[in-house]
Order: sequence, then structure tokens, then C-alpha cells
Amino acid sequence: MSQRIQYDTTTQFNENNITLYLAELEEYFATLISYTASQRGEPNPAISSVPLDTLIEKEFNRKELMIEAPFEAY
Repeated sequence: MSQRIQYDTTTQFNENNITLYLAELEEYFATLISYTASQRGEPNPAISSVPLDTLIEKEFNRKELMIEAPFEAY
């Protein structure tokens, strides 16, 4: 497990530490999702945030890819 870092109002984010901050934030969200899924009694809490019913099979030989936004951007 990674080491928890303290951030306060004097912390300045730059190219050197923003990746570390985002990685820590991602780890926190993953833990939170797994915890809430296990509290709900889901059988696979570690992958509960992955929308398995909407995933499509990846076509590795396809050269062009059409990506549609799931919602309208403003």
C-alpha cells in the first residue's frame, strides 16, 4: 500500500507532484467503491464500478474508431 501524504493550503501542485496526488486520489476512490459495494453485499466488490453489461468486445484489427459521448457536452 502506498504512503499517505498530507496536503494543506500551502501545497503547490506542479508537474512533479500532481501525478502522485492523482494516483493517491484514484486509490482512494477505488477503495471507497470497493467498500460501499461490499457493504451492499455485491458478489464482486472490487469490480463493482465496471459496467460489465455495457462493455463491448475490443476489435484489435480495426483501424478507425468512432467514439460517441454518452451525454451531450456543452
